[in-house]
Amino acid sequence: MTDDETVDRIDMLLEEAAAFARGGEPLEALARARFASEVLARETNGIDVALVERLRARVVFATERHQQLASAWQRENAARHDHFLAREAWAIARGPRSTDEHGANSR
Repeated sequence: MTDDETVDRIDMLLEEAAAFARGGEPLEALARARFASEVLARETNGIDVALVERLRARVVFATERHQQLASAWQRENAARHDHFLAREAWAIARGPRSTDEHGANSR
């Protein structure tokens, strides 16, 4: 693969990662950035060493950024899950509510 083809391929993968992040899909963004790293590792034969280092720096930066976004997303999901469990535990502890003659819950 030529230098230009490698740059184009890495650019495309990093742009796809960014698009996934913009679309609210941080895990897919992280996976695409990691794939860009794998592609770069496989396609370094015969490519200018300075170019490989610049591409590697971009890929590492993108991967770290998408890892941060994915971690934040996972923390948010865990917090929502904890809130849900607390709300369910409260509802269970409160017990069933009685209904009036029309089937509506009374307060």
